[in-house]
Amino acid sequence: MPGKDDKNRMRAQAASSGNAQSGGNFSVTRHLGRPSPALASTVTANRARASAAFSKDHIESRGRETLFEAPREVLELRHKENQMAAAAKKVQARLRGGHERERILRAPVHEDKREAAKSFAKSYKSAETARSHMLSEPVSSGREAMRASSTNLMADIKEVGSLGVKPSEVKTFSGIKDRQRQKQGVEALEQKRAQHGLSEDETLQLSAASSKLRMRSEVSKLMDKDASGKEQGFHRLASAIYFQTKTADEMGLKHAIHTTTNPDSLRFIQRDGIDPTRSQESGRGDRGFYGAGDRETSLKEIGAHGFKPHHEITHTIDPRAKVRDFTHPVDRPIISNRSADDAERDGRPNRGNFVKKDTLGAEAEFAALPSMRQRSGINTIKYTAGMSGYKSQTVTKTYNAEEQAQQQVKLGGHKETFGPHQKDETTATRRDVHAHRQRTAHRALFAEIHDQAQLMRSGRPRAAAVASEHEVRPKK
Repeated sequence: MPGKDDKNRMRAQAASSGNAQSGGNFSVTRHLGRPSPALASTVTANRARASAAFSKDHIESRGRETLFEAPREVLELRHKENQMAAAAKKVQARLRGGHERERILRAPVHEDKREAAKSFAKSYKSAETARSHMLSEPVSSGREAMRASSTNLMADIKEVGSLGVKPSEVKTFSGIKDRQRQKQGVEALEQKRAQHGLSEDETLQLSAASSKLRMRSEVSKLMDKDASGKEQGFHRLASAIYFQTKTADEMGLKHAIHTTTNPDSLRFIQRDGIDPTRSQESGRGDRGFYGAGDRETSLKEIGAHGFKPHHEITHTIDPRAKVRDFTHPVDRPIISNRSADDAERDGRPNRGNFVKKDTLGAEAEFAALPSMRQRSGINTIKYTAGMSGYKSQTVTKTYNAEEQAQQQVKLGGHKETFGPHQKDETTATRRDVHAHRQRTAHRALFAEIHDQAQLMRSGRPRAAAVASEHEVRPKK
């Protein structure tokens, strides 16, 4: 162990080395007391530098010691936090991938839903428009119907006053006006069909309206009847407002061909002129001078009665001549032969006397009737004597025996016999015949029931009643 002297020697060497480093040449061996001021400042500066260096080294060393001496729990906690952060990033990435895959998978579904929504919106809009139209259409149609009804009502009121309609005739007037308006509707549809054609609904409407106007119950609205239901003629209101008087030019009537059925008829006509009283009373135009619009119609008309043609006389009709028009198809049942039941009740096979009375009452020269033998054929009937309504008269053909025989063979299938029980060719009259048969069967059934009820009320035994019935009514 060094002694005290040795320690002093070491201090002196250190001081000497310090002075050498600082560049000083001052010797410190003279004394060890208070240093000189220059030496003191040098030592102070050296100490400050050494202290700063030491502080820096100390701080860095303590930081390294703190890092190396950190608790293990802190490191483990940091490690876990890093692991959790990494796991969270993976989860988020997977979630983003899942959402992307779901979006890709559901894209068609969403697109279908979008298209379906668009289609629904379009259909809903269309349906809403149709619904609004359907709701407004009845209103507008109803308003039009009310407006037309009001207009018709005002016109009817004026017409009732001008015609002097009695209170008992109001119902008849209403029925006739209703038929007239329906007939006008049929005429409008027929005109439209001729010009532009009809839709399916309009065709059905035309057929239904025409069939209705041909029904027996509708035709009877135009008739004047007595208490028993027998027809007396056309009602005065029907003659005034339903049947129309036109000129021959308006109806397109130019010629009236009269074919004689007697070899002497031509001589009488040329000598005495036209005499309607020579005609048959049972005809559809009653006693009148018949003329057809063409030769074929004229031949079929006389052939239907089994007559032979002898002479053909063609008359030129005055365009200004007045003609009572009965040619409309819906009025065909009016001038057709009556049903068997009506003919039996009224005692006449047709309404020819009604047609004659109405024509003369309207001061017309002719009555125009549709031909029952020739489709679209028109017959004119003249009820006044002389040439009024005609401009000229010419014999256009004379039939010899051979031509008469040919016409008989040709028109043999058209021969008809007119009588009270004849069936007419129109559908409406065929329905009337069927209805007549049904009514006859019903009457027989009711009579039988009535007889049985009378027997039951008389108190006779049922067996005796049956035996009595068999005695009265032999078994057929």
